[in-house]
Amino acid sequence: MERIGITSVLTKIKKGGANHTFDLTYRKEDGRLGRKENVRNRVGLETDTARPKRDLSSIAVESSQAGKLHLVDEHGQKFDLFICLLIKYNGTEIDHEK
Repeated sequence: MERIGITSVLTKIKKGGANHTFDLTYRKEDGRLGRKENVRNRVGLETDTARPKRDLSSIAVESSQAGKLHLVDEHGQKFDLFICLLIKYNGTEIDHEK
């Protein structure tokens, strides 16, 4: 079975741009499988380039968001997925050790 490394997946998602769509299969926190089709990286869609002054509360928020992908589905619904729960990228199994 063909596999893709998690590093490659994250690079494709982050550098793919706002128009790069992909499908993800993931394990939900309750153990069931979930699937999202035609999703995009939400970070690439944000247009606010001005970075506010960093204070302790903003650093705490960034730390709590670490390890997550910030995505948007084809209907514009925003959602987050934990990277460690990803199983497949565009139908290809993800190897979390690569």
